[in-house]
Parts: sequence; structure tokens; C-alpha cells
Amino acid sequence: NSGGILIKTNLLHEAKFSLADMTGDQSKRKRIDTAGLNSLTAREHEVLELIVRGQSNREIGRALCISENTAKKHVQTILSKLDVSDRTEAAVKAVRVGLVSPFSNGEV
Repeated sequence: NSGGILIKTNLLHEAKFSLADMTGDQSKRKRIDTAGLNSLTAREHEVLELIVRGQSNREIGRALCISENTAKKHVQTILSKLDVSDRTEAAVKAVRVGLVSPFSNGEV
């Protein structure tokens, strides 16, 4: 693993809609289920922000001063609460609903 991120084609399509929503293009807006978003703990929200940045469990652990295994457990809990199957879907959903900015690390 080179540390890169593999993104499924359909998720790229979703991300495109997310950015369209953020720029005010409502014509492509799609309703998504926000169940689970409000049940995230503060720590899970921190982890989700790092997922959106594309960080691995190891990087999340280092950033939050927790073990890689604890980071992995947080990720699994987030996936369950957001009703998604992988971290890329979690990131797309979080950005789409405005829970996390895709530019939260200062990039524009």
C-alpha cells in the first residue's frame, strides 16, 4: 500500500454533487439520509474530519494521541452510525451534509 486513496467512480460522482451543493448549484441536489450524524461523539467527529482529509488509521492515531487500534474502532463506529460501508462513503456523506468541510485543513 503506497498510502494513496482509492475512490470508487460512483463516489467521485457523489463528491461532484457535494461540491455543486457547496457552490449553490441546487439543480443536482440529492436527498440523503442524515440519520446517525447527530449521534457522533466529539471524538468521532474529530476522527471523521481526519477521514475526510484522507488519513489512515495510523495517522489518525498519531494526530489524536490514541492507538491505531482505537482509531480503527472509532472508524468502524462512524461507518455504522452513518450507515455506510467504507471510509470514502463516510467522507462523502459528511461533506455533502456540511458536517465536515472538505477544506478543513486550510486548503481551498
